[in-house]
Amino acid sequence: MAAPENTLEAFRLANLVDSDLVELDYFHSSDGVPVVFHDPTLDRTTNAGQLWGGENHHIAERSLEELKELDAGNWFSSQFAGAEIPTLEEALNIIQENAITLIERKEGDARTLIELLRRMEYLDDVHIQSFDWEFLADCRELALDVPLGALGPPRREDGSRYPYEERFLDKAFLHRIESTGANVVGWNRQVTRESVREAQSRGFKVWIYTINDLDTALELLAMGVDGIISENPPIVWKALALRSGGWEQ
Repeated sequence: MAAPENTLEAFRLANLVDSDLVELDYFHSSDGVPVVFHDPTLDRTTNAGQLWGGENHHIAERSLEELKELDAGNWFSSQFAGAEIPTLEEALNIIQENAITLIERKEGDARTLIELLRRMEYLDDVHIQSFDWEFLADCRELALDVPLGALGPPRREDGSRYPYEERFLDKAFLHRIESTGANVVGWNRQVTRESVREAQSRGFKVWIYTINDLDTALELLAMGVDGIISENPPIVWKALALRSGGWEQ
């Protein structure tokens, strides 16, 4: 990682290395504005504790104005001191200049997101993904053609995790994903050649996250996956260069 995550500085660098898709995460501020951030709390990558005292400062409890007071870059390097938490709209304006935004919804209602994308005329030019498959179904009802990705493995209905051996992509998960209207299955490396083929036979693209080493990237390419999500795009480009044929990143 060459820049602090989920900042405009990081998105500009991603554009420089010609990433096809640029992933971000978003929550809502207390006044309902989608803001780009990975964690539900601000402590890990901002100076919220220093500025406000205490810890466990939740994004949803702070207004956009308050969030803009924070430094979201100095934790990574003094070179990025003063970097702000961007709104989703600000991030889209940067990323969409050269790539497609891969929007991971962490919290927030479907209507706010769809209306924002419709206003910015990006509904057909971005990709929405979430571990919340009901949210994806809501997006599909509001926008019939928006590209959607079901992230997995999901949690059980009671919020608990599946045991490790039950997290592999299989026909049962794929059957549930079909009901969301998703176009893409976004899974961790718990896939097999057979499950990738099964997903593709049902019309899904299969994207795998978050792969930062060459050997795993090559292994996944050999399985026939359609996309690799990485914090280190040059690794993926190198893996592609080592493979013959027309695999599409």
